[in-house]
Amino acid sequence: MSADRDLPDPPEGASAADPADPAPATGEQESPGDGPARRSRWRRIAELYKAPWWAAVGGVLTLLLAALAWLFPVTGEPTTGPPTGVPAPTSAKPVGPPSPGATANPDEVPFGVSLVYDQNHVDNGAAIPGCGGKGKWVFPQDIGTVPQPSKITEMDETWAHQNGGVDYGETNFKLVIQGRENSAVNLIGIRLVDVQKSPGIAGPVIVTQLGCGEPDKGSFKIILDPPQAGQITAVAGHDFPFTTSDDDIGQLQIKAGFGPAARPEDICGCLISWRLAIDWAYKGQLGPPLIIDNQGKPFQTQDGARLGVWIAGTGRWERAE
Repeated sequence: MSADRDLPDPPEGASAADPADPAPATGEQESPGDGPARRSRWRRIAELYKAPWWAAVGGVLTLLLAALAWLFPVTGEPTTGPPTGVPAPTSAKPVGPPSPGATANPDEVPFGVSLVYDQNHVDNGAAIPGCGGKGKWVFPQDIGTVPQPSKITEMDETWAHQNGGVDYGETNFKLVIQGRENSAVNLIGIRLVDVQKSPGIAGPVIVTQLGCGEPDKGSFKIILDPPQAGQITAVAGHDFPFTTSDDDIGQLQIKAGFGPAARPEDICGCLISWRLAIDWAYKGQLGPPLIIDNQGKPFQTQDGARLGVWIAGTGRWERAE
Protein backbone atom coordinates (compact mmCIF):
# COMPACT_ATOMS: atom_id res chain seq x y z
CA MET A 1 0.00 0.00 0.00
CA SER A 2 1.34 3.43 -0.92
CA ALA A 3 2.61 5.61 1.97
CA ASP A 4 0.84 8.59 0.38
CA ARG A 5 -2.54 6.94 0.48
CA ASP A 6 -3.61 8.67 3.71
CA LEU A 7 -2.37 12.09 2.70
CA PRO A 8 -4.86 14.74 1.62
CA ASP A 9 -5.10 15.43 -2.10
CA PRO A 10 -3.08 18.40 -3.32
CA PRO A 11 -5.00 21.60 -3.91
CA GLU A 12 -6.58 21.95 -7.34
CA GLY A 13 -4.04 23.21 -9.82
CA ALA A 14 -1.10 22.33 -7.64
CA SER A 15 1.55 19.93 -8.79
CA ALA A 16 3.59 17.59 -6.76
CA ALA A 17 6.55 19.82 -7.36
CA ASP A 18 6.38 23.09 -5.44
CA PRO A 19 7.07 26.06 -7.74
CA ALA A 20 8.79 27.75 -4.89
CA ASP A 21 11.31 24.94 -4.67
CA PRO A 22 14.29 25.35 -6.99
CA ALA A 23 14.54 22.82 -9.75
CA PRO A 24 17.51 20.48 -9.66
CA ALA A 25 20.49 21.69 -11.60
CA THR A 26 21.00 20.34 -15.10
CA GLY A 27 22.82 17.09 -15.00
CA GLU A 28 21.99 16.51 -11.36
CA GLN A 29 19.78 13.60 -10.47
CA GLU A 30 17.69 13.68 -7.36
CA SER A 31 18.81 11.00 -5.04
CA PRO A 32 16.33 9.01 -2.99
CA GLY A 33 17.61 10.74 0.17
CA ASP A 34 16.65 14.13 -1.18
CA GLY A 35 12.90 13.37 -1.03
CA PRO A 36 12.06 14.86 2.45
CA ALA A 37 13.92 18.05 1.70
CA ARG A 38 12.02 18.48 -1.52
CA ARG A 39 8.46 17.97 -0.19
CA SER A 40 5.96 20.47 -1.34
CA ARG A 41 4.19 22.76 1.11
CA TRP A 42 0.97 20.82 0.99
CA ARG A 43 2.88 17.71 1.97
CA ARG A 44 4.41 19.54 4.95
CA ILE A 45 0.89 20.63 5.98
CA ALA A 46 -0.25 17.07 5.62
CA GLU A 47 2.50 16.01 8.01
CA LEU A 48 0.90 18.19 10.68
CA TYR A 49 -2.27 16.15 10.36
CA LYS A 50 -0.22 13.10 11.20
CA ALA A 51 1.21 14.69 14.44
CA PRO A 52 -0.07 13.04 17.66
CA TRP A 53 -2.96 14.90 19.42
CA TRP A 54 -0.95 15.36 22.56
CA ALA A 55 1.64 17.40 20.69
CA ALA A 56 -1.00 19.97 19.77
CA VAL A 57 -2.31 20.06 23.37
CA GLY A 58 1.21 20.51 24.66
CA GLY A 59 1.72 23.47 22.38
CA VAL A 60 -1.45 25.12 23.64
CA LEU A 61 -0.46 24.59 27.29
CA THR A 62 2.98 26.06 26.64
CA LEU A 63 1.43 29.20 25.19
CA LEU A 64 -1.02 29.42 28.12
CA LEU A 65 1.74 29.14 30.74
CA ALA A 66 3.79 31.78 28.96
CA ALA A 67 0.81 34.14 28.99
CA LEU A 68 0.20 33.57 32.72
CA ALA A 69 3.86 34.22 33.51
CA TRP A 70 3.67 37.50 31.61
CA LEU A 71 0.42 38.59 33.32
CA PHE A 72 1.43 37.55 36.87
CA PRO A 73 5.18 37.83 37.27
CA VAL A 74 6.72 36.36 40.44
CA THR A 75 9.09 38.92 41.91
CA GLY A 76 10.10 37.09 45.08
CA GLU A 77 9.41 40.22 47.15
CA PRO A 78 7.41 39.81 50.41
CA THR A 79 4.00 41.41 50.62
CA THR A 80 3.37 44.24 53.05
CA GLY A 81 0.35 44.86 55.25
CA PRO A 82 -2.43 42.46 56.18
CA PRO A 83 -4.04 40.23 53.53
CA THR A 84 -7.12 41.52 51.77
CA GLY A 85 -10.19 41.14 53.97
CA VAL A 86 -8.18 41.01 57.24
CA PRO A 87 -8.55 44.10 59.40
CA ALA A 88 -5.37 46.00 60.19
CA PRO A 89 -4.13 45.62 63.76
CA THR A 90 -5.20 48.29 66.22
CA SER A 91 -2.85 50.44 68.27
CA ALA A 92 -3.79 48.60 71.47
CA LYS A 93 -1.05 46.43 72.94
CA PRO A 94 -0.90 43.99 75.87
CA VAL A 95 0.53 45.54 79.03
CA GLY A 96 -0.59 43.17 81.76
CA PRO A 97 -1.74 39.62 82.42
CA PRO A 98 -2.87 37.93 79.18
CA SER A 99 -6.09 36.07 78.49
CA PRO A 100 -6.26 32.91 80.63
CA GLY A 101 -6.86 30.64 77.63
CA ALA A 102 -9.68 28.11 78.04
CA THR A 103 -12.49 29.64 80.07
CA ALA A 104 -15.77 28.48 81.58
CA ASN A 105 -19.20 28.74 80.01
CA PRO A 106 -21.19 30.88 82.49
CA ASP A 107 -24.21 28.58 82.10
CA GLU A 108 -22.19 25.50 83.08
CA VAL A 109 -20.47 26.64 86.29
CA PRO A 110 -22.06 25.76 89.68
CA PHE A 111 -22.48 29.42 90.66
CA GLY A 112 -23.86 32.59 89.12
CA VAL A 113 -22.36 36.07 88.98
CA SER A 114 -24.49 39.16 88.44
CA LEU A 115 -22.73 42.32 87.30
CA VAL A 116 -24.16 45.56 88.69
CA TYR A 117 -22.62 48.24 86.52
CA ASP A 118 -24.40 50.40 83.97
CA GLN A 119 -27.72 48.72 83.26
CA ASN A 120 -30.87 50.84 83.68
CA HIS A 121 -29.37 53.35 86.12
CA VAL A 122 -28.88 50.75 88.87
CA ASP A 123 -26.65 51.55 91.84
CA ASN A 124 -23.21 50.30 90.84
CA GLY A 125 -21.96 50.40 94.40
CA ALA A 126 -20.09 53.69 94.21
CA ALA A 127 -22.99 55.44 95.90
CA ILE A 128 -22.65 56.06 99.63
CA PRO A 129 -25.88 56.03 101.72
CA GLY A 130 -26.95 59.61 102.38
CA CYS A 131 -24.26 60.93 100.06
CA GLY A 132 -25.24 60.04 96.49
CA GLY A 133 -23.37 58.65 93.53
CA LYS A 134 -20.17 59.76 91.90
CA GLY A 135 -18.49 59.32 88.58
CA LYS A 136 -16.12 60.73 85.97
CA TRP A 137 -16.23 60.08 82.24
CA VAL A 138 -14.24 61.26 79.25
CA PHE A 139 -16.07 61.88 75.98
CA PRO A 140 -14.69 61.79 72.43
CA GLN A 141 -16.95 64.64 71.24
CA ASP A 142 -17.09 68.35 71.93
CA ILE A 143 -18.66 69.29 75.27
CA GLY A 144 -21.44 71.19 73.52
CA THR A 145 -22.70 68.02 71.84
CA VAL A 146 -22.96 65.94 75.04
CA PRO A 147 -26.62 65.98 76.17
CA GLN A 148 -27.33 66.64 79.84
CA PRO A 149 -29.46 64.07 81.69
CA SER A 150 -32.98 65.11 82.61
CA LYS A 151 -32.19 64.50 86.28
CA ILE A 152 -28.87 64.77 88.06
CA THR A 153 -29.52 61.40 89.69
CA GLU A 154 -29.39 59.80 86.24
CA MET A 155 -25.93 61.15 85.56
CA ASP A 156 -24.29 57.74 85.90
CA GLU A 157 -22.61 54.98 83.86
CA THR A 158 -25.83 54.19 81.98
CA TRP A 159 -26.16 57.81 80.83
CA ALA A 160 -22.43 58.26 80.15
CA HIS A 161 -21.91 55.05 78.17
CA GLN A 162 -25.04 55.63 76.08
CA ASN A 163 -23.53 58.94 75.02
CA GLY A 164 -20.04 57.62 74.19
CA GLY A 165 -18.39 58.25 77.56
CA VAL A 166 -15.58 56.11 79.00
CA ASP A 167 -14.87 55.70 82.71
CA TYR A 168 -12.23 58.22 83.73
CA GLY A 169 -9.80 57.61 86.59
CA GLU A 170 -11.62 54.54 87.94
CA THR A 171 -14.32 51.99 87.21
CA ASN A 172 -16.75 50.92 89.94
CA PHE A 173 -19.17 48.00 89.94
CA LYS A 174 -20.60 45.28 92.14
CA LEU A 175 -20.46 41.52 91.70
CA VAL A 176 -23.19 39.45 93.33
CA ILE A 177 -22.16 35.78 93.58
CA GLN A 178 -24.46 32.92 94.51
CA GLY A 179 -24.14 29.13 94.27
CA ARG A 180 -26.68 27.10 92.29
CA GLU A 181 -26.82 24.13 94.70
CA ASN A 182 -26.55 23.30 98.40
CA SER A 183 -22.98 22.09 97.91
CA ALA A 184 -20.52 24.91 98.49
CA VAL A 185 -18.37 26.29 95.68
CA ASN A 186 -14.87 27.35 96.66
CA LEU A 187 -13.98 30.70 95.07
CA ILE A 188 -10.20 30.68 95.05
CA GLY A 189 -9.35 34.14 93.76
CA ILE A 190 -10.01 36.95 91.33
CA ARG A 191 -7.45 38.35 88.90
CA LEU A 192 -6.99 40.87 86.11
CA VAL A 193 -6.68 39.40 82.58
CA ASP A 194 -6.63 40.43 78.93
CA VAL A 195 -5.18 43.87 79.66
CA GLN A 196 -4.72 46.12 76.60
CA LYS A 197 -3.31 49.66 76.48
CA SER A 198 -4.10 52.22 73.77
CA PRO A 199 -3.82 56.02 73.41
CA GLY A 200 -6.27 57.93 75.57
CA ILE A 201 -9.26 59.92 74.34
CA ALA A 202 -8.42 63.63 74.17
CA GLY A 203 -11.79 65.04 75.13
CA PRO A 204 -13.77 66.75 77.89
CA VAL A 205 -14.21 65.04 81.27
CA ILE A 206 -17.61 65.34 82.97
CA VAL A 207 -17.93 64.74 86.70
CA THR A 208 -20.96 64.52 88.97
CA GLN A 209 -21.46 67.02 91.76
CA LEU A 210 -22.44 64.27 94.17
CA GLY A 211 -20.35 61.72 95.92
CA CYS A 212 -18.11 61.45 98.94
CA GLY A 213 -16.14 58.82 100.77
CA GLU A 214 -15.58 55.25 99.63
CA PRO A 215 -17.74 52.11 99.72
CA ASP A 216 -16.99 50.34 102.98
CA LYS A 217 -18.12 46.76 102.38
CA GLY A 218 -16.59 43.95 100.33
CA SER A 219 -14.25 46.29 98.49
CA PHE A 220 -11.40 45.28 96.17
CA LYS A 221 -9.00 47.80 94.69
CA ILE A 222 -7.41 46.84 91.35
CA ILE A 223 -4.40 48.59 89.81
CA LEU A 224 -4.66 48.77 86.01
CA ASP A 225 -1.47 50.46 84.79
CA PRO A 226 2.12 49.16 84.79
CA PRO A 227 4.26 48.40 86.65
CA GLN A 228 1.68 47.30 89.24
CA ALA A 229 -0.96 46.13 86.73
CA GLY A 230 -2.90 43.22 88.16
CA GLN A 231 -2.33 44.05 91.81
CA ILE A 232 -5.58 43.45 93.72
CA THR A 233 -6.00 44.55 97.32
CA ALA A 234 -8.91 43.57 99.56
CA VAL A 235 -9.81 46.85 101.28
CA ALA A 236 -12.59 45.52 103.49
CA GLY A 237 -15.21 42.80 103.73
CA HIS A 238 -14.84 39.63 101.67
CA ASP A 239 -11.45 38.31 100.79
CA PHE A 240 -10.53 35.26 98.78
CA PRO A 241 -10.80 32.36 99.17
CA PHE A 242 -14.41 32.05 100.32
CA THR A 243 -17.35 29.77 99.60
CA THR A 244 -20.82 30.30 98.21
CA SER A 245 -23.93 28.16 97.84
CA ASP A 246 -27.60 28.66 96.97
CA ASP A 247 -28.29 30.12 100.43
CA ASP A 248 -24.97 31.94 100.86
CA ILE A 249 -24.66 35.06 98.71
CA GLY A 250 -21.47 37.07 98.39
CA GLN A 251 -21.29 40.68 97.26
CA LEU A 252 -18.04 42.24 96.08
CA GLN A 253 -17.43 45.90 95.37
CA ILE A 254 -14.81 46.39 92.64
CA LYS A 255 -12.86 49.60 92.19
CA ALA A 256 -10.35 49.53 89.34
CA GLY A 257 -8.05 52.50 88.83
CA PHE A 258 -4.51 53.69 88.40
CA GLY A 259 -1.54 53.65 90.70
CA PRO A 260 -0.31 56.91 92.25
CA ALA A 261 1.82 59.04 89.95
CA ALA A 262 4.82 60.66 91.65
CA ARG A 263 5.15 63.19 88.80
CA PRO A 264 2.72 64.54 86.20
CA GLU A 265 4.73 62.85 83.45
CA ASP A 266 4.12 59.51 85.17
CA ILE A 267 0.41 59.69 84.32
CA CYS A 268 -0.07 57.21 81.52
CA GLY A 269 -2.47 59.32 79.43
CA CYS A 270 -3.87 56.04 78.15
CA LEU A 271 -6.98 53.93 77.83
CA ILE A 272 -6.87 50.50 79.49
CA SER A 273 -9.21 47.71 78.37
CA TRP A 274 -9.46 44.77 80.77
CA ARG A 275 -11.44 41.82 82.10
CA LEU A 276 -11.52 39.83 85.34
CA ALA A 277 -11.26 36.09 85.88
CA ILE A 278 -12.59 34.17 88.89
CA ASP A 279 -10.79 30.92 89.77
CA TRP A 280 -12.95 28.29 91.46
CA ALA A 281 -13.22 24.66 92.52
CA TYR A 282 -16.24 22.42 93.10
CA LYS A 283 -16.42 18.97 94.73
CA GLY A 284 -12.66 18.63 94.62
CA GLN A 285 -12.32 19.58 90.95
CA LEU A 286 -10.64 22.76 89.72
CA GLY A 287 -12.78 24.45 87.07
CA PRO A 288 -11.73 26.70 84.17
CA PRO A 289 -11.69 30.41 85.07
CA LEU A 290 -14.93 32.34 84.71
CA ILE A 291 -14.48 35.61 82.79
CA ILE A 292 -16.20 38.76 84.04
CA ASP A 293 -16.65 41.55 81.50
CA ASN A 294 -19.17 44.16 80.40
CA GLN A 295 -21.69 42.02 78.50
CA GLY A 296 -19.09 40.46 76.22
CA LYS A 297 -16.98 43.61 75.92
CA PRO A 298 -13.97 44.54 78.03
CA PHE A 299 -14.21 47.17 80.72
CA GLN A 300 -12.51 50.44 79.76
CA THR A 301 -10.85 52.97 82.05
CA GLN A 302 -8.79 56.03 81.12
CA ASP A 303 -6.30 58.22 82.92
CA GLY A 304 -4.94 61.56 81.65
CA ALA A 305 -5.21 62.97 78.09
CA ARG A 306 -8.22 65.15 78.97
CA LEU A 307 -9.41 68.50 77.65
CA GLY A 308 -10.91 70.22 80.66
CA VAL A 309 -13.29 69.13 83.43
CA TRP A 310 -16.98 70.03 83.37
CA ILE A 311 -19.98 69.77 85.67
CA ALA A 312 -23.70 70.06 85.05
CA GLY A 313 -25.00 73.59 85.34
CA THR A 314 -28.45 75.07 84.74
CA GLY A 315 -29.24 73.88 81.23
CA ARG A 316 -25.59 73.81 80.18
CA TRP A 317 -22.20 72.44 81.12
CA GLU A 318 -19.99 74.60 83.31
CA ARG A 319 -16.20 74.51 83.39
CA ALA A 320 -14.89 73.14 86.70
CA GLU A 321 -11.17 73.36 85.90
